Amino acid sequence: LVFIHDPIWLRSFLVEVQTQDLDRTIAAVGQIWNTQFPQYPFEYHFLDSLFDRLYRSERVQLQLLSFFSLLSILIAGVGLFSLVAFHLQTRLKEIAIRKVLGANVGSLIRLVSREYFWMVLVGGILAIPLSYWAVQRWLDNFAYRVAISPFWYCFALLGLLGILLGIISWQTWRSSRVDPTNLLRGD
Repeated sequence: LVFIHDPIWLRSFLVEVQTQDLDRTIAAVGQIWNTQFPQYPFEYHFLDSLFDRLYRSERVQLQLLSFFSLLSILIAGVGLFSLVAFHLQTRLKEIAIRKVLGANVGSLIRLVSREYFWMVLVGGILAIPLSYWAVQRWLDNFAYRVAISPFWYCFALLGLLGILLGIISWQTWRSSRVDPTNLLRGD
């Protein structure tokens, strides 16, 4: 039976140092290293810089994901704004007739928002499981991770529905301000 003892089987040591007089501390640690392990060169790294290198790709991915998420939300918002404006433009006479018959702005908003509300709700219900699965797959790459509650997915869907309601309300309010007599004069 043969035992082989290698004094450097750990390859690294963690040493907590004070930030004042850092150069002298590093030189002292290097001197101790060189006397104990002369066959191995002394190299040192700071733990925060190691973590920075380790998570650099995650930060870049986060920045790219944030940028493209904001861009897609902006494009979707402009598209929704334009779609509602076009939809209301084609229904101006109907809105004018409803207004003449006594409809208030709230009932007009409910009328217009009903179909958009269901489209966004169905899209959100389909997207939530997919995004939950993708986030869980990404988080599986980490030994220590946070648990993401389904509450946040529902919160995002409610936020989206709130933005939708705001866009529809503003566009409907703007369309209801048009004088009905001008729209119905030719009929």
